[in-house]
Amino acid sequence: AITFDWSDASDEVSGLSNYELNVSTDGNFNIVDYSSSPVISSATVTGLQQEAYYWRVRAKDNVSNYSVWASMWLVKIDTTAPNVPALSSPGDNSWQTATTLTFGWSDSTDTLSGISNYELDVSTDINFNAVNFSSSPVISSATVTGLQQATYYWRVRVRDSVPASPNYSAWASEWSVKIDTTAPNVPAAISDDGIYTSSST
Repeated sequence: AITFDWSDASDEVSGLSNYELNVSTDGNFNIVDYSSSPVISSATVTGLQQEAYYWRVRAKDNVSNYSVWASMWLVKIDTTAPNVPALSSPGDNSWQTATTLTFGWSDSTDTLSGISNYELDVSTDINFNAVNFSSSPVISSATVTGLQQATYYWRVRVRDSVPASPNYSAWASEWSVKIDTTAPNVPAAISDDGIYTSSST
């Protein structure tokens, strides 16, 4: 549903009766997809499809005088989510020694409103009930600092550029990365210290 809104008109003689709203995919309004006669300066329209719509409004007074039509405006409806990105690095189930990692994924596309940004979640919880790090980069990578020795799960989705109620892709299937910052313990020699031996092998 979309609410079309405009300024209040006035009529100081007979008074204002109502407005007339036209919504059409035709910029000449030879075919009107939706029309309404609200008594207030807005109207909510349901059932519109993914399409570019032109709309215009005029006012009517109580003796059926009409104002000219307001200049038409254009609204574009995008109901299609961007495609799901593919995770690329660090590799799934990989071991890392650094506590600063750059997470990367493929570029997503949206042929209608375009891409606004990505959303990255990094969590030690595979269900992401608690998120340790989140980011909204506009490029297909993000660097995360301050990670600890742990197993982290990460996922990415995409938001398009529809401003009011954007479309989101599904989350890419989560990958895991394991961080190991602990060196092995020092081995201890088991031969006797300082003794002579005849073998060099």
